[in-house]
Amino acid sequence: MLHGDAQGRMWVGGIAGLDVLDRDARAHHVDFSGVPGSGKINAAALFEEVDGSMLVGMRRGVARVGADLHAQLLVGAGLTDVRSRVLARDVQGELWIGTQHGLNRLAQDRRLYGYLNDIALPGSIPGARIASALSDREGAMWFATTEGGIGRLPPRWREFELYRSVPGDAHSISANVVQGLAENPDGRVWNGLSKLKKDNTGYDLKNLFVGAEGTLGVITAAVLKLYPRPRAVETAFVGLASPADALALFNLAGERAGGTVTSFELMSRMSVEFALRHGAGCRD
Repeated sequence: MLHGDAQGRMWVGGIAGLDVLDRDARAHHVDFSGVPGSGKINAAALFEEVDGSMLVGMRRGVARVGADLHAQLLVGAGLTDVRSRVLARDVQGELWIGTQHGLNRLAQDRRLYGYLNDIALPGSIPGARIASALSDREGAMWFATTEGGIGRLPPRWREFELYRSVPGDAHSISANVVQGLAENPDGRVWNGLSKLKKDNTGYDLKNLFVGAEGTLGVITAAVLKLYPRPRAVETAFVGLASPADALALFNLAGERAGGTVTSFELMSRMSVEFALRHGAGCRD
């Protein structure tokens, strides 16, 4: 989990805890010793408050981190599941907490309300595991679930409006496994997360959002594929006669290494000579 705050720092959440990288790339560790419980922290959600503090969704509930980088538990007991994965505030300032099993709302008076999926109850949250949350410009709250589609709470809400995949209905969402939400500048909410490496089912809107620098909408979540750490890493510096030979070497490396080549760069002889002339410790 990554979050860039208003001070230009990068917050990095992981299984072991939470780090803050300052502008000089120095890491500062958040102190969770004041948070009850044992075991890994697993910081899975971050939400920056207007006062500069940071809310952290973790395996023990939700904590608040102050300017001193000390974490204090905000809410734990009473949640539908303490494993908190999603944090969002609505237009009234109430905190919504998505967990591995159900949705929670921490009201302004500190009362805690839980919402569980119940197939016998019309208008309940459509799934148990909450993957993403979004407050749109109309004041509605949207919740993505990993098994039941999308639930939307209107500003004057009483029950969830459901958006699900309906076989044979071309106007329903593609699948009920939803992991992210984003809002267009005109207020439309777009769900475009997919685990497919190449999705040719329609226009490549995802990369349009990525390259538009916020002009088309705001990306609120992403799907990442993690690879095992390689057992060994080999680096080669090869002298070749021409760019054509370099391209041939690149193709050969891709074939022999089975697609595990992580980087390949071409340097002209002029750039090498420049480094030899001006770079300390460089040798040919």
